Parts: sequence; structure tokens; C-alpha cells
Amino acid sequence: MFAFALLLSCQGKQPLPLDNADGNAYALGFSLKSHPDYELVQIKNPWKNDDVLQTYILVPQNLPLPDNLPAGTLLRTPLTHTVAFSSVVCSMMDELGVTDKLAGVGDAAYILTPSIQAGLAAGAIRDVGQETQLDIEKLLLLEPQLIMTTPISESAVGALNKVGATSFPCLDYLENHPLGRTEWIRLFGRLFGKKELADSLFFATVDAYEALRQSTADVKVRPTVFTEKKYGDFWYIPGGKSNVAYLLRDAGADYVWKDNPSTTNVSLSFETVLDKAEKADFWLIKYYSAVTSYQLPVTGYRLPDIGLTYGQLVDEFPNYGLFGAFKNRNVYGCNTAQSSYYQEVILHPDRLLQDLIKVFHPELLPEYELRFYGKLGL
Repeated sequence: MFAFALLLSCQGKQPLPLDNADGNAYALGFSLKSHPDYELVQIKNPWKNDDVLQTYILVPQNLPLPDNLPAGTLLRTPLTHTVAFSSVVCSMMDELGVTDKLAGVGDAAYILTPSIQAGLAAGAIRDVGQETQLDIEKLLLLEPQLIMTTPISESAVGALNKVGATSFPCLDYLENHPLGRTEWIRLFGRLFGKKELADSLFFATVDAYEALRQSTADVKVRPTVFTEKKYGDFWYIPGGKSNVAYLLRDAGADYVWKDNPSTTNVSLSFETVLDKAEKADFWLIKYYSAVTSYQLPVTGYRLPDIGLTYGQLVDEFPNYGLFGAFKNRNVYGCNTAQSSYYQEVILHPDRLLQDLIKVFHPELLPEYELRFYGKLGL
């Protein structure tokens, strides 16, 4: 993990040109190497000094199998019958127009992609359950060419291989830069025969993101900001080298934990957060609420739910009212149950960047309307 963070500090480089088949612009978790009759894909091991975790040899179905292939798992592309345990992969496949190549998905209730929900409803895509509680027999009956997983440890990577299945670890969630996560679509483009489309989608996103980032480069005032809220006894804040920290920086804000070295979330006590963020200008909160309306007492009339309010926030925990952003009514919320936040921001971090710029520097985007975040109701 340290090497991921160290390399990221050098990622001020210009993105690769569209016709560059090898090398990555932002992603650190995989490598691509093109050869005349195959492509070599290596997934790096973030738990062991970025050694190679898995190697795959991609050979087009319409070509004869080359002699003297390097060691690795052979995949004949494009793949046509797969299983995904990652909502991010599902979103990428939807963007590439290849969700019909899915035979099954895990944790189906959390995958809101319309094409996949339609496939599930029609029986074309099967719900194979949770990745943490695999029904191996049910999974193997589908005879997938590849099972795309999201392992959280090295020991979890080879579990499916032991029962004769071919798995593919999707470690996009460990990328620190927002565009690093997006770049994994280039890898899936090669798996599903959509290389040119995937590359063009990625670099279009890079261009949009970079244009927005440049718009805040010379702002004279960078307002301070902190994020999220207490969960149980702890407050989980994004580390100063996380993709959230990069987004806040690129949006022209001063993240109060920008000097924290962590690339992932850090658990802190409420007192620690208050000490650091009490005088911050803005507070951003993601929350989940499926409630779309509420009933008035006595009359029974139902009114549209306006989302999280300041009153609800302080009812949940009175000391939230001690923050300056709360007192000054500068708290913004994103209801992930009623927005497409998780479906969009991995592939299109530029859209989230637009939201953040609108919050911190509304004068830069006078006509733009917030897509994900909104001011809390009173």
C-alpha cells in the first residue's frame, strides 16, 4: 500500500495519448502490455509490496493460440459468460454495453444499474448471493468463464481457483486518485472486446476532469472542509491521500486532514474531529435514506421528504451543533439511496468534481445545478 501512495505523489503527469496501448495514466493496480497476438495483464498485489498478484494472458478468440505464451491464466476474448461481485464492474460493463455477457451477479439488491435489474427480472442474470457467503455449487452451475471478485485480503484471492473456477480480483477500490479508479474501464474493455470504446470513454473523462481542475487552480480563497459523520463510537474520515482528498483539493477546497498520510479511511473519536474541524467552513455528509415522503400528524397528508435536516442531525447527536459549518448552515448532504452517486462517480468523477466546485466556488459554475449534494433542510 505504501508504494501505491508513493507512486501517486508523482501523478502530476499528463495522461497518455489515446493510441497508447501500454502503460496507465493514473491507475496503479494493474499493468497492460500489448503483443502482436496477445495482451498481458498483471494485477498488482497491494498487500505485498506491489508484487504481481495475478497474471492473465488475453488471446482473441478469432486467432490461433500462439506458441510460447508466458505463464498466466489464459482468457480467450471477448468474454461472453461471466459473473460479477462488484457493482463498479457492473457499471463499467453497462457503460461498455456488455451487461448481456453477465450470467450472474452477487449482492444483486445493491446493484441499481437498470440493464442489470432488467436482466435479473427476466431471469437472464442470476443472483448468486453474497461474496462473503458463497454458494459454490450454485455459482459453478453457471459455468462462467470468469468470476470478477472484490477481495479484501490476499488470502481471499485464490479461494475460487481452488474449486476449479477462474477468478479475477477487481481492486479498483484501492486506487487513490479518482481517475485511477475510472481507468479500470480500460482493462474491462479488453476483456469484453471493447478496447477502443473503453479508452475513448476514459480519456474523455480525463479531459473533462482536467478542465474542471484547471478552473480552480488560481482561486484566491480555499475554504476549509471536512466530511461524513459519526458512526457508532467512531468517525471515519477519508485519509489525506485518498481519492476523496484529491477531489476536494481539485475542487479548490482546503481539506482539514490533507496532511494525513492514509490512503483509506481513518477512525477517529468525536473529540478529535471537533478539535480539528470545529471552525471549518463546510461540512459534507453522505447518508442513506430510502424514505421518499412522510406523513403529517392529525391530517395524515403525505409530503415529499426533503432529505436530511439540521434538526434531524442535532437530534441524532446534539454535539453536531458545535461545528461552525452547522451554525453557519453550510452543511451539504448526499442521499445515496435516492441519487446515482455510487453508480456514477467511479466512472465519472468529473461529475462529482462539478458538484464540489459549485459548493465551494459557485461563481465558477453559475449555471450548474447540483447533481448529488444539496444544502440540508432547516
